[in-house]
Amino acid sequence: LHGDYFNAYPEAADIKVQAAKSALNNGEIGAMYYPPREGHGGYIPYQADSPDNGRSVLLHELQHDAQNREGFSPGAELGNADYRRAAGEVEARTVQKRKDMTKSERQARPPWQDYDVPEHEQIVRALLGKP
Repeated sequence: LHGDYFNAYPEAADIKVQAAKSALNNGEIGAMYYPPREGHGGYIPYQADSPDNGRSVLLHELQHDAQNREGFSPGAELGNADYRRAAGEVEARTVQKRKDMTKSERQARPPWQDYDVPEHEQIVRALLGKP
């Protein structure tokens, strides 16, 4: 998916990524992130109707992996009332929005300019088990 990501987090290569139609929202486009635990390197089942949508949802879920590894505010469950405002979800959607930018375009435009929820409205949650 992204060489720079795996250079920064080589252990992320152990994440099992699997097309899993039945595991997600009745066949809708989407994915879920299950963080690494003792005995496995993490898991991302996903469903997509095109390679571009597959890339988009996998980038979103890899952002949740980075949040987990760095102790950043995590995402939220899709059915959660605060899902849209969860800082981790805003950040992951921003990654999706910026996926087709060149490296120089990403460097020239701060990510917060692409947030779909203003920072003062986001809900920052602690990552369980992290400082």
